[in-house]
This record gives sequence, C-alpha cells and structure tokens, in this order.
Amino acid sequence: MLLVTLGNAGGVDLEFNGQPVPSLGLPGEVVKDVLFDAHTIVENLNR
Repeated sequence: MLLVTLGNAGGVDLEFNGQPVPSLGLPGEVVKDVLFDAHTIVENLNR
C-alpha cells in the first residue's frame, strides 16, 4: 500500500509498472491521504 499527500497534486507525475497514473489533482491543489493498493492502482490505470 501507498499513502500519498501532495501539496501540488497537478505537479506530480505518477507511474505504475511503466504506465502513467492519471493526475491526482490540479496544479496547486492539495490532496491528502490518498491510499493506493494493488486494486486502486489498476483501477486508476483504466480511467
């Protein structure tokens, strides 16, 4: 599992197994306590 808090969600690029994960938010947006596990990562890749 991975717990993420970002102060600039739009300024962060995430990848999982070489595939980009969609942005967690807009530039300058604060995003707190986003929990990723194997299921939610795959779910986000299929957006």
